[in-house]
Amino acid sequence: MTIVVVSHDLASMQTIADYVVVLGGGRTLFKGQKDELLETKEPYLRQFLDRESEEREAPRLTMAPLDPSVMKMDCAKYIGDLNSN
Repeated sequence: MTIVVVSHDLASMQTIADYVVVLGGGRTLFKGQKDELLETKEPYLRQFLDRESEEREAPRLTMAPLDPSVMKMDCAKYIGDLNSN
């Protein structure tokens, strides 16, 4: 089974991921095994992984809190009932 998770949370990535894709600036910066990413020497990825701050000219964009009712959906409607034979 394959599950795609989009996150900036490195703790979650380290817990659940086997294969990682890092996107940035509209392109793929890394794709490979989690352990390969964690051992990378590439400066930009190292900065992200080590959580070093960078100078920013523009403020970070933030999102308004989502209405929890928007997040509730019946996945069986889209993928079928996984419990049926």
